[in-house]
Amino acid sequence: MCGSLCVQSVGGGFFSRSSRNIQYKDETLSAFCQTSGGNWSSATLDLNYHLENIDGIVRVTTAPPGNFLASCDNVALEGTSMLNGSARRKNSSVVTFQLQLDDYVANVEGKLEIGGGFFSRTSSQISFTGDGWLEALCKTTSKEIVPSSLNLNFYLENINGVLRFADSPPGNFMATARNVTLDTSTTKLSGSLERVDSSWQNFELNLDYNVQNVEGKLMWLLNPHVPYYADENERGGSGSHDASDAQLVEYAASILPHGLVLRVQQITPPANQKEKNEIASIIAKWDLDLMDRGWGQSTLVEFPKELPGWRIDNQENGSFPVDGLQYYNIAVQKGRNVYSSVLVPVGYNLGKSRFRHAMLLSRDNGRVYRIAPPKATDPRQPPPQFDPSSSQSWVASLNWEYKQLQ
Repeated sequence: MCGSLCVQSVGGGFFSRSSRNIQYKDETLSAFCQTSGGNWSSATLDLNYHLENIDGIVRVTTAPPGNFLASCDNVALEGTSMLNGSARRKNSSVVTFQLQLDDYVANVEGKLEIGGGFFSRTSSQISFTGDGWLEALCKTTSKEIVPSSLNLNFYLENINGVLRFADSPPGNFMATARNVTLDTSTTKLSGSLERVDSSWQNFELNLDYNVQNVEGKLMWLLNPHVPYYADENERGGSGSHDASDAQLVEYAASILPHGLVLRVQQITPPANQKEKNEIASIIAKWDLDLMDRGWGQSTLVEFPKELPGWRIDNQENGSFPVDGLQYYNIAVQKGRNVYSSVLVPVGYNLGKSRFRHAMLLSRDNGRVYRIAPPKATDPRQPPPQFDPSSSQSWVASLNWEYKQLQ
């Protein structure tokens, strides 16, 4: 069956796995696609609109219509998902092409959708490290070349020989993988994953499907069929990215254990006393005692009528590790500026006043703060993270520390 998994696939859309009677005729891909309810729906996709021929290479266009058939002939479907044909180059020579449609086409609740991140088209010197990082030099819209990295080992997990996006990162798939290599000509990651019966299952992961270059930052797309938004009027969350989040996303990446040094942006200081008071007012609206597991990138305190433009965001699609604990990154923002940023441990009842105090400290000192456990010499220590007792009210009375990040 299809469903949400079809649009949160790792490494491809794999429409053919939940479709039947797949055909290509007159520039159109057609199939009967199964819905999450088990019903079958007739669906079509105009491939001439979505594909382009770039000097003999047929690929998904990011600026439709692609009109690939104007320079391609003898196009046919081999099997259920491989598109073959002949493509003319700029020098008038003709080459054969193959395009695996399963890499980019998904069955989304009975409809055929095409998409991807296509990071490789605006990146160079792409590589994969032995500890699970994707690295590249990424071009911004202003033509600046920026080094960036994405911790695939953090976001992906091995479930009995199948790679998937980790519900509760870190996924740590590399711990049960071997012979993992990246073919930089195709951006496909391949290797073997250990299964529960100790056998090994080969895998191939099309990184261009899930990874996008967003203004010089490598980002993982949970839903490649919904574009990242760089517009303050659009919503953040799965499959979308708010351009104002860039500096804090970059900062969170920089504190993960990896050798690549990234630039750290400074917190924007209040311009005047009025702005300082507005920041205090939006912080005063914070009403959470804890932040539980499974929270994605979202706005937690949003645009009060009396404080237009101000908000408090959870910056990440998931938590990240710092000193053995999982953390979220919350930030006070207006437009693209970040005026306060605090790393908070996931699942602990810290009390709303501690959240507020840490955000005020960040505003006043212009630095990112982390709420850390009491000193090791303190006899009163919190329970293990995610222990049921970690959410109890007494945890808020512990001597949690406010640590300024360098």
